[in-house]
Amino acid sequence: MGRVGKIPDILRPVRNRPWFLFLPALAVGCGGVELPCNIQERDCQEALLDETAAMLGIEAGAFPSVSSITPAELRELIDRATAEVTPRPEIDAALAGFGLIPADMRLEEVDGDFSAEGIAAFYLPGVQDVVIVERESTTENTAFSNLVLAHEFVHLFQDRRFGLDHAVNSTDEDVAYRTLVEGDATLGGDRVYAAIEGVTEEVAWERTYLDWRDNIISGLNPTEWRRAQRLLVYPVGAHVFALGARPDEMFASPPRRFRAWLRGTPTEAEPPPLTCLPPVPPTGWQLHVLDELGAAAVLGLTRNLADAQSLQEDRLAIYVGPNGATAAAWHLSASSADAAERIAQATGGAREGTLVRSVWGSTDEVKALFQERSCGGEVELAALPTEVDFVGASLSRPHPLKFSVSERTW
Repeated sequence: MGRVGKIPDILRPVRNRPWFLFLPALAVGCGGVELPCNIQERDCQEALLDETAAMLGIEAGAFPSVSSITPAELRELIDRATAEVTPRPEIDAALAGFGLIPADMRLEEVDGDFSAEGIAAFYLPGVQDVVIVERESTTENTAFSNLVLAHEFVHLFQDRRFGLDHAVNSTDEDVAYRTLVEGDATLGGDRVYAAIEGVTEEVAWERTYLDWRDNIISGLNPTEWRRAQRLLVYPVGAHVFALGARPDEMFASPPRRFRAWLRGTPTEAEPPPLTCLPPVPPTGWQLHVLDELGAAAVLGLTRNLADAQSLQEDRLAIYVGPNGATAAAWHLSASSADAAERIAQATGGAREGTLVRSVWGSTDEVKALFQERSCGGEVELAALPTEVDFVGASLSRPHPLKFSVSERTW
């Protein structure tokens, strides 16, 4: 297995985002290679590529590049990439103000720490490279390492069949697309793994993924929105595919909201629009970013699945003003008053029926200023220039976190 070339490049912001597997399934064996096998060896890699293709019912095609990297090298890359991202203290402060991330960390640092500890492998679309992180789970646990490589090969085939360069316009849409990509790869890799382990009885995949989802939720702590967002895409997406969703249909029209995946109905109609959008900023202020955080943010705050499933729509606006002043308004609507009340308590907002209006300010005066502003309009807000595409835009690079083996129960 070769080493990764051009190390500094793989963690820079790119349009084609890499897809990973975090540490936590036909007849097995091809060309005389018995599975499970040593993924450091080319014959083993080729056998797993063939088995994964056979599971998907497609031709394996050309063999991709498979290389490796040590955890220390991965940590160095992530630290370097994090340092290269322009600090965005106004966004970090707003997210911390709503309890989404720790107050003493940048969003990039939150993601970087989790990535460095958890990524087992990743796939780089376009160039069709698979990179294995040389952890104990991928070097000593032979069966699990085969699952890791099979998962990444599903990403390879996704890239070849559907493309993995889908453009997203909000944090929630980014999470929804990752749920599609990782859910399909999770079920596919698990099916290869199950065959390798000699599982002959029918596997209750639906129940397996629901249990995995619930275990993640029960283990969440305050300010762990990004952990919820990064981990849940695997079981939540895999559950929908286990229910019978077809990858070709889902990739042809990717769902835009994570909430729909959580409900198990990703093709459902658009929710009713918010009755009150964040306000237009006062004179001297600028709208910095307008985003939708979605159900993963609600789940990270309340750790209540019903609240996240209840979310209809949300809009987060972050503003910058004179002398470094910062403000944020986050409006959310739920399908029940009980869920809205819990969301209001978690965000420090005010509930009006099933609508929650939460405001944060860098000072009490700034907060009061924005609390007094009236609801904004869709057309008015859309006409305002913003400096950032969406909150998570700069984080779409080679460490969209995979799950850790310690996070997974079988």
